[in-house]
Amino acid sequence: MFKKTKTAIVITSVFVLTACGGGGGGTKPSGNISWGNGIYDQWKMTSSNVPTTDTADNPLCTADVYSQDVWFEKYINGQPTGIKGDFIRTDTEERNTQCPTETTWGNGIYDQWKMTSSNVPTTDTADNPLCTADVYSQDVWFEKYINGQPTGIKGDFIRTDTEERNTQCPTETTTSSSAVTLVSGTPTTVSSTTEETRASTDVNGNSITKTWKIYTDITTIPITTTVTTTTTRITTHSDGTTTSEVIGTTTTSTIEDQVTTTTNESLLSTTVSPNIVSTSDEDISEDAAMNGTPTTTTTSVTDTRTSTDANGSTVTQVWTVYTDTTTTPITTTTTVTTTRTSIWTDGSTTTEIVGVNTSEAIAESITTSTREEMVSETITPNVVGYEDSTSSSTTTVISDPVLSDTIENTDTREDGVWMFYYDVWTTTTTITTTVTTTRATSYTDGSTTTGVIDTQVTEEITTSEEVTTRVVAPESTPSEPEAPDSNGGTVTQPNAPSLDFDPTTYDYNTYYNNPSVGTPTVVNSNDPADFSTVEADNGSVLDVNANYAYARGWTGKGSTIMIIDTGIDQDHESFTGKIKYLWDAGYDTPYEDENGHGSHVAGIAAGNKDGLGSHGIAYDADIAVAKIGEQNGISLSGARQALDWAKQHEDIVAANISANTNYSNDYKNSITDHGNGVYTNNHVYYGGTNYYNQENPQDWGDVLPSELVLTISAGNYDLGYVQNPATFASAVNANGDLIMDGRMLVVGNWNTSSQAIDGAKSGHVCKDYTTQCNDPYATSDFYILAPGTSINSVQNGGGYTSMSGTSMAAPAVAGGVAIVHQLWPYMQGKNIAQVLLQTANKNINGYNANTHGQGLMDLDQATRPIGNLGISLTGRTGATTSVGGGISFDGIDTSAISSVIAVDGFDRDFTVDLSGLVTENNSNIAHLSHTDGASWGIKYANLTAITNNNYTYAMSDENNYSFGYNFNWYNNIDVNISYTEADNSPWIQMSGIWGETNGSSTVDTNLVWRKDKFWTQLGIMNTNTDYNPGLVNDVDTIHSVYSVMGWDNDAVNLYGGIKPTAFAGKINMDVPSSVDNDGSMYYTSTDTSINNSVEIFAGIGWKYTSDDTSVTVTTVADKEDYNTGVNLTYQFK
Repeated sequence: MFKKTKTAIVITSVFVLTACGGGGGGTKPSGNISWGNGIYDQWKMTSSNVPTTDTADNPLCTADVYSQDVWFEKYINGQPTGIKGDFIRTDTEERNTQCPTETTWGNGIYDQWKMTSSNVPTTDTADNPLCTADVYSQDVWFEKYINGQPTGIKGDFIRTDTEERNTQCPTETTTSSSAVTLVSGTPTTVSSTTEETRASTDVNGNSITKTWKIYTDITTIPITTTVTTTTTRITTHSDGTTTSEVIGTTTTSTIEDQVTTTTNESLLSTTVSPNIVSTSDEDISEDAAMNGTPTTTTTSVTDTRTSTDANGSTVTQVWTVYTDTTTTPITTTTTVTTTRTSIWTDGSTTTEIVGVNTSEAIAESITTSTREEMVSETITPNVVGYEDSTSSSTTTVISDPVLSDTIENTDTREDGVWMFYYDVWTTTTTITTTVTTTRATSYTDGSTTTGVIDTQVTEEITTSEEVTTRVVAPESTPSEPEAPDSNGGTVTQPNAPSLDFDPTTYDYNTYYNNPSVGTPTVVNSNDPADFSTVEADNGSVLDVNANYAYARGWTGKGSTIMIIDTGIDQDHESFTGKIKYLWDAGYDTPYEDENGHGSHVAGIAAGNKDGLGSHGIAYDADIAVAKIGEQNGISLSGARQALDWAKQHEDIVAANISANTNYSNDYKNSITDHGNGVYTNNHVYYGGTNYYNQENPQDWGDVLPSELVLTISAGNYDLGYVQNPATFASAVNANGDLIMDGRMLVVGNWNTSSQAIDGAKSGHVCKDYTTQCNDPYATSDFYILAPGTSINSVQNGGGYTSMSGTSMAAPAVAGGVAIVHQLWPYMQGKNIAQVLLQTANKNINGYNANTHGQGLMDLDQATRPIGNLGISLTGRTGATTSVGGGISFDGIDTSAISSVIAVDGFDRDFTVDLSGLVTENNSNIAHLSHTDGASWGIKYANLTAITNNNYTYAMSDENNYSFGYNFNWYNNIDVNISYTEADNSPWIQMSGIWGETNGSSTVDTNLVWRKDKFWTQLGIMNTNTDYNPGLVNDVDTIHSVYSVMGWDNDAVNLYGGIKPTAFAGKINMDVPSSVDNDGSMYYTSTDTSINNSVEIFAGIGWKYTSDDTSVTVTTVADKEDYNTGVNLTYQFK
């Protein structure tokens, strides 16, 4: 139970106020005033911040110096803080009503400083007498309030700064007495528990953490305090008198709680944690080196080494020294690990990693290795002695006649204007005398050698001229056949031959396997069946008729195929002796095939024909290897680098890339099929003009070696159009020219079992499409098929295996390129490509150009002539005349024309035998009918002579006419002379490739001796031939003789004799005989003298004669024929 009590407490307070100030600084109050933990300097007046006027709206408060607004700044440790206080006012109630409570300063609102009543010192701290006239004479402490809230910032007491006021003001003393009554209420107790953690450090430096549980009982007793205060003012005046008065009585009651707190605590736990005494850091550096992809560059030099063997002979060895320089980039990674070791107060240590720094440095490791290979060894015995001898030879070369001048003449006739051309031909004869000095050298080993040590050549040159006549009739001259287009594309077919000529009927030896054409392979058989072996059947050889090319001697010899793929198995027997060049894009295993794809492809193109497994299409071709990939595909940028590298090797005539871009479904879904093999693409990236799938075809065209043909797979997607980069075949530049120059062949996969295409077909993704495709070229123009399904070829590591895809089809066509190049090494690459495209087999299942392109490659047809064969007299690419026509001339040596070079529609040379176009010059048997004195020239012109006195004349038209004169020379001897023009020649007839016989002119002179009924006739003819040149470019004047004798009794005429027999005259032929590897055609000039044999004939005639008419019935015969004819002659009187 609580008991209420009342307690009266009387408190007497004395306030000392100094009315006018009083000097002296303030001191920090003591007693019950709490200042926290801080040191608070006094507030100092900032004189520079005293406003010039009162900031209040009402008049100044008093006459006191404090009636001004004075601003104070807070100092801490003697330094200004920038915290400024408001002006100071008294706390007297009535003064508060007169003065403002807030003043605006700067940007902030500063509350006034308020007196903290609880902090009023109990005694005056001033040393001066109390100033009774001013409530400010007391020491008053103030606290800073902001926005009505105390801040805890307290100011020092305030003094005036007027010295004299301290001595003038009176002092007042106020005495107060108070009676206090205390009444206690009912106490209440609240109990609580808390936990407290206390930390300390023991003598060893360890951290001690203790957890205490604290029990707290708080007892609260309400106490009511009543205070009655009586205030008495005692005034001491300056004369020493005092007065007192009660100036106020106040009663106040307050209720306060008396709180008693009782605390008990108990220790729950103690934790001792050692602390770190010291730490030390250590850096550990570790280097790790990683090798990059090495690049090897091989250079070679030739080193000739000379020594002497035991026999004293000179041994000369030629070595090729190869230097392999391998550059390997090495990346060194340096890792610096910082480890910190800490020693703890309990003596233990700990280690931790506090930092890891990594840096890289790249250097190159260059290693050089040298290897050498002996190329040749020559053992030269020592010389014992010499013996020189001389010999001479003379060579006469008569040049082809050169037209040095032409004189024109015209003759206007009824049928038009006849042109007569008199050509002056100059022939140069060069007699070359060669004197050769030969030295025979004897050696210590008993051998001898002979060599030419000096050659002296002298020339004697003479010239001669000959005039020939050409007559041009008014009718138009047939035009020469149009030359084939040598630039590829559509071939202009030459005119059909004038004779039935089929070059495919010629045997292989004379038509194909001839050293004058390309560089043929020596084969044991010319029968294609002999090349249809199991080895050939295991691959794709027979499906493309390559065995026909082999039988003709064409196997790819001298050509090199570059396989741009995953490398090659260099140790496989299929490639023994074949790998000529190696290039690598910088892989860890240079050149070697880690995938197997590249080796299989290389075997299809050019694997050895060795009786094992299968062989390549061009089994005699060499291989260049360009490795641009390994296990995960190939790099198309690497392919371009390989093509650029191949420019330094002219014998690389074909390159194969069996790889394509894989199209996304997004791309394929953007394709629109317009039918007839035409597609468009509206893809946001690959559509429209970017149908090249963002690969730039010009980049490929820039690196494509001159004349190299690039074969590329069409792609294995079952699409109507091909996959990149196969689309580049039809790409054009701004001028419309093919960027790939027509030398990219896109190869699709022909499944020979299903007779259908496996994979991409030949449709065209159009670049310029309106209502139709306006692209100048289509993909199908360059698309060709080859077998690609289940093709046996090289297996990586040994043996053979089967693979499928357009990757297997493309190298077969590369082999085809090598075979065609072997035949015609001078051909432009785009023409080789066109040969394969134009000869491809279209007789396949369901053929359609929009799907199958140009058809299935056919090497039988590719190695046959395209179009008609023709003979060119102005070089291989000059105008040609189709092989045909014929020549009739006695004495031609057919061996000179049994191996003649003809060219086809692509200006490719073939060897043909023209001897079958030569026939003997057999005169018409009717010519043998003869009477004494008759002109044989007139008979050859098929004219009937009319005699008038001593004159004879005959004419059938303007091309066939004759006139003559006869006279008695001596006794029984008459002389007959005649000149005959005819549209034929009695000695040579030619057409087609040989030239064209236009006519002849013959002077016939004969003598006739008569005795009774007997007569004898001896004659000589000189015949000039008018012709257009062909293979025959010159026909000499032909001189011939004849003799006839007979018996004539007016009714019966018996006769016999020798036909005209030529004894002088020749023709000259320039025969194309060879073509070199550069495509230059060479001609052999051949002179053929006429050499007709002596032929006897006999005849009998019966003659009836009237005054002016005679009728003769004649039967004539020679060793080959006979004829009976009737001859009617009318004689003018």
